[in-house]
Amino acid sequence: TTTTRRRSSITAMRLPHLVCILFVAVSAAAAIDISSLTIDRCVVVLGDVSSTAPGKPLGADQPNSVHTNRDVVEAVQSAFRQEPLVVLLQRTASGLRQLNRVGNVAKDSPLDPEDLFFSSSATAQHRSPVDAKIAQQTLLVNFSSVSSSDDSDDTQALLTVYPHSPFERSCLLSLSRQSHDAVPFRGSSPSDAVDFVNAHCHTHRSMVGSLTPLGRCLAAVTPDRFLFHPTRVSRSEAQAVLESCGCAANSASDAGDASDAFESDEDMGSCKKSGGGSGECSGQGRRDSGASKYADMQDTDVPAKGQNTKEATADSSSSQCICNKTVAAEAAAEEATESLPQKRFITQYLALSRPVVVRGAASHWPARKKWSNKELRKRYGKHRVHVKLSPDGIYEGVDSVANWEDSATFRIPDLVKAKLPFPDLVVVRPAFTDMTFAELVDLIETQAKKSPADFSAYLEYTSLSQVFVDAEADVPEPEFVAGLLERERLNVWFSDGRTLGKLHFDPFDNVLCQVSGRKRLTMFSPHVSAELYESHIPEAVMSFDAKTRTFRKKTLSDSTSMVMSPVDLAAINYTRFPDFVNARPYTADIGPGDCLFMPAFWWHEVQSVPGDDLRNVAVNYWYKPLYDKEFPCQDCSLHPNVAVYRHLFPRILPDALPRSAMPHLADGCDDAVL
Repeated sequence: TTTTRRRSSITAMRLPHLVCILFVAVSAAAAIDISSLTIDRCVVVLGDVSSTAPGKPLGADQPNSVHTNRDVVEAVQSAFRQEPLVVLLQRTASGLRQLNRVGNVAKDSPLDPEDLFFSSSATAQHRSPVDAKIAQQTLLVNFSSVSSSDDSDDTQALLTVYPHSPFERSCLLSLSRQSHDAVPFRGSSPSDAVDFVNAHCHTHRSMVGSLTPLGRCLAAVTPDRFLFHPTRVSRSEAQAVLESCGCAANSASDAGDASDAFESDEDMGSCKKSGGGSGECSGQGRRDSGASKYADMQDTDVPAKGQNTKEATADSSSSQCICNKTVAAEAAAEEATESLPQKRFITQYLALSRPVVVRGAASHWPARKKWSNKELRKRYGKHRVHVKLSPDGIYEGVDSVANWEDSATFRIPDLVKAKLPFPDLVVVRPAFTDMTFAELVDLIETQAKKSPADFSAYLEYTSLSQVFVDAEADVPEPEFVAGLLERERLNVWFSDGRTLGKLHFDPFDNVLCQVSGRKRLTMFSPHVSAELYESHIPEAVMSFDAKTRTFRKKTLSDSTSMVMSPVDLAAINYTRFPDFVNARPYTADIGPGDCLFMPAFWWHEVQSVPGDDLRNVAVNYWYKPLYDKEFPCQDCSLHPNVAVYRHLFPRILPDALPRSAMPHLADGCDDAVL
């Protein structure tokens, strides 16, 4: 399919397979290679040079080398003894010896494999006694075999790196596996060895163990100290929202002591206390709330979309406080003009992981004139496309599993279900069908003239090259980002303009440009992922009968979504999701010719409205993220994606981290160049 949102399969986690996997792992640990296991730190294994003559040259292929094996081992020890991301091990006659302190384990202590696998708080929640036993048996067996290996290649035996393997969170089992190979050192000097470890462990240590200039800069790029943060929600703001919704004021979480001086945002709709509660708030009914807050954007009359009002709850008998009010929203960023210089974009937005709307950045695109329905039908009408269908224009919202026909028979294994925080909810994947692009244009034009429409058709998440084969020249990369980031994908979005993409994030830096129609995005920072309840959520797939033009909620899927929030902005269940009151929304409106830069992992809900041509067309560039993050993980922070952009950080950080703004950096970032 053309869908690229991350998901995890539950099929492979059915109980019989689970028992089989764990049994094999425990009973045949000797057969498991360390390269297939998740390691929480980078492991560096040094050779035993205690019996090596000090004058022995480094490697048989370096006969004129003035460096010895011992020089290399001592250089690596000196450089990385204080590096928390590296575990230094050395082969000895009696086995492996740990050379540096890891967590609470002092150097020269007996090796505890659990520290390599489960030392961080982010992975601790996934531990189990079985995990620890597998880790202990496997590591001891494999490292023992490494230490006793009879390797005739002195250089390979001298230094081996097992790169850090991040926790594979797409698997709901406790111990996940991710393939990575041991990397042998084949350099010719101690400095080569230090560079080798830095490259494979993504560290930044000098020969004497201090941070390199680039390492000092990257150390300053922390979520708390450097990256853009939303304005904190005060306790009084949170209480005011809950009180306006008829919720108990003491439900508000402690949001800190931030100032209360915020302007009120537009009324975001009504609220209702259901489940036996009393009182109605003033305003429109909930069925209109999904569209009413966007009414000021509409270029033409758009009927309100129906909103599923069934709220899944852990205890259906309890009183639920449901409302579509949030704390006051703020603009995502100042609006820039099309002349936004790339240097300013880098220092004020990209380096800070901060969104910005660039007005007119795509106003010169040939697509603005060439992409009429008539011209697109002529050029690409015979091409087959994969189209998503929805009864009400809402795409990938959250629903109660009880509303689905398969709920009576579909079962998730208990061991997997226990890891799902919301097993009674599902992310609704839209129905889909294949048709020619000409048929899609005809369908959209027909539905756009109806009020209300029979249903919604959407070409979403579709690679431009798959549909508009020769049209990339019509949408040139915006100048402010051109040539800067590594492109992952170029997508086209085509609909009647009456769609609502529900709250989610994408693990890519995103430049979204509007060709026709308008979009309003309600966004939340990655720093409030806990407040948005980031997690695995089971999926369900809607079906569509083309003859009767009816939809059916039947199929529950054996996969989970990893990027959707269970919070419904049109009907926020503050009883079930009380921490959401502490999440401040940011808004961004874009029209024809405008572009929005939205950094990776920013949560967003997208309301589209049609233009004068009764359609909505957009293009977006996805790039590998400058700041990466494990997901789904509520406690994981953004971190510099050095593996991809090691070459770029020296270019962007000196200006983004001026010495005057970072007094804790003794030398600033002025020397952080390659």
